[in-house]
Amino acid sequence: MRKLFLATASVFLMAGLAYAVDVIVIRYNAETKEVTVKEGDKEATYKIAENVKVILKDKEGNTKEGTFADWERRLKFAGGKFGGKGGGKGGGRFGGGKADITVKDGVITEVTITAFGRKKN
Repeated sequence: MRKLFLATASVFLMAGLAYAVDVIVIRYNAETKEVTVKEGDKEATYKIAENVKVILKDKEGNTKEGTFADWERRLKFAGGKFGGKGGGKGGGRFGGGKADITVKDGVITEVTITAFGRKKN
């Protein structure tokens, strides 16, 4: 009984340390490496970790590891002139788009984004 209680308590403790959420990128500040995202109805601003893990997912659901440069290219469109209607609100046509982020202590440690482009043979 004690082992079950300790296992359950440790699961809840670990779940409180980091959480994953689907978001839409609204703005990106390259100087401070901060991203403003929309989670449901509210907006939140997070810093990006120096060693952020980027995962690229294709249409079939296959994943491969990417680099921060892959994500940063897309982030630069989020608030810029290509952000779509409203200066990038909601990601726009070319905006930062949707992402699945893992946040720990207000810092993004992992992000999963949909890969663009054609599949290489």
